[in-house]
Amino acid sequence: MNKALIILTAPTASGKTNLVLKLGERFPIEVISADSRQIFKYMDIGTAKITKEENEKVKHHLIDIINPDEQYSAGKFESDAITLIKEIKTRKHIPIVVGGTGFYIKSLVEGIEEDNIDETKRNEARNQIKIWQEENGFDSIKDKLKELDKLAYTHYKGQNLRRISRALEFFLINGISITSQKHFNKNNFNGKYFIIDTEREELYNQINLRTIQMWEMGFENEVLNLLKMGYGLHNYSLNSVGYRECINYINKIITKEEAISEMQKFTRHFAKRQLTWINNQIPEEIAIKSNKISLFDKLCNECEKFIKYFS
Repeated sequence: MNKALIILTAPTASGKTNLVLKLGERFPIEVISADSRQIFKYMDIGTAKITKEENEKVKHHLIDIINPDEQYSAGKFESDAITLIKEIKTRKHIPIVVGGTGFYIKSLVEGIEEDNIDETKRNEARNQIKIWQEENGFDSIKDKLKELDKLAYTHYKGQNLRRISRALEFFLINGISITSQKHFNKNNFNGKYFIIDTEREELYNQINLRTIQMWEMGFENEVLNLLKMGYGLHNYSLNSVGYRECINYINKIITKEEAISEMQKFTRHFAKRQLTWINNQIPEEIAIKSNKISLFDKLCNECEKFIKYFS
């Protein structure tokens, strides 16, 4: 059980926060936030960050940890999250990863194994694998991995195309087995994904409504304060959905109505990309997808397993 990890993910505006707050009423949980924008201080309304009162009910980690002009990486998230998960378990609390930033979640579950790889070499390897697959199918990828890297083949042979392809790609780029990496399988978790399944039209309506609510809550003032502090579109943090549109409105490039409309549109596009990641990157055998009511019951059952492990 010590490698087990509960992950609650879904596109933005799906209701992850409400679900986890409800879960916290029944279980001693602590949340590892996997949100690449909620890490920034002073960016509260536009990132749908939890309130102080909500954070007192269920402790959320990796929120408000850096300034808007600072950098944070998936590798740093992996390192920070692993440390926190260990600390949470020593308190006999249940760590739950909650968020929609796929590359954060991927780095935590699978580990960062491909640092500093030349993009040209990476693209060449991926093109070669694509050719092999198109010519001879999935089995040819497995066969090629067995031929070139028996160690990795032994470890990955029962897994999906994505993992087998990644192991083969690593060998083609580096000439050594992915299993030879010093941190191979060191930081990995057995992630179990709980995914809020929302009809596309309903999700888009929730996004549109939440955008309007953000402006009613004072989103424009939040952005004005950030600008007064010296932050702006030159910072990665603010050159993002919502903040970018609001700054354009403040600078009189677009009207307020246009800013809200564009914020809604680009948030919908962002949600669509999140859905694509969920559908393409999370193996079906470790994914539980359901509506919020049913998913809550399934999360409760999973939390019960952790309670038994601690007792």
